[in-house]
Amino acid sequence: MNKLFIVVNVDWFFLSHRLPVALAALKAGWDVTIVTADTGKLKDIEAKGLKVINLPMSRSGMNIFQEVGTLHFLFSLYKRENPEVVHHVGMKTILWGTIAAKFAKLKGVVNAVSGLGGFFAEDNKSMLAKVMPKVLKFSHKMKNLLVIFQNQEDRSMYVKKGIIDDSQSRFIKGSGVNLQEFCYTPEPEDGKIKVVLTARMIVEKGIFLLTKAAEKLRSEYEDKAEFWLVG
Repeated sequence: MNKLFIVVNVDWFFLSHRLPVALAALKAGWDVTIVTADTGKLKDIEAKGLKVINLPMSRSGMNIFQEVGTLHFLFSLYKRENPEVVHHVGMKTILWGTIAAKFAKLKGVVNAVSGLGGFFAEDNKSMLAKVMPKVLKFSHKMKNLLVIFQNQEDRSMYVKKGIIDDSQSRFIKGSGVNLQEFCYTPEPEDGKIKVVLTARMIVEKGIFLLTKAAEKLRSEYEDKAEFWLVG
């Protein structure tokens, strides 16, 4: 049975964003293991019939010793277990996981970029932000690697910086919505329509895309709609 490792920064993010992928792989006959940091939700993942391994990683920390420790942990794990495919989700797991997979000479790597995060923010002048594209360029030079993107800007940046060839990229329009959980609701006939963006108040989250859209619609919808920024 082929082994699939899904590597996600924290357990609750796996449950909210990647659980259906893991269950589909399990149903298709894969031996699926979730590698993720424990915030108290590992038991919920195990309850779904999935194997779990606690990942020693700080989601946003920058302590160099902790980061090297995460890299060493993943390399040792990959070398020992030798999964056929590792699926990294999120920039930090992609950063360290892809290096580990390269040195462990794994057969297949799939990286899911849902956003480039603070590493590629315009106002990030840190040394890590400067070095990261070079590190990614080194780690992604593998024949058996694909990167999944959810917006064309991220895809273009990866190709422009020489991190991957365009042939190594795949584009999907988001992770999808379970319509059994989130059903269609008709627009309200009374009162104003509320358009809400919940995010950190930074350019990369599309704050100004929403404000520009609101301004374009102001003359026609000012009395019919409200646009909210929540963050």
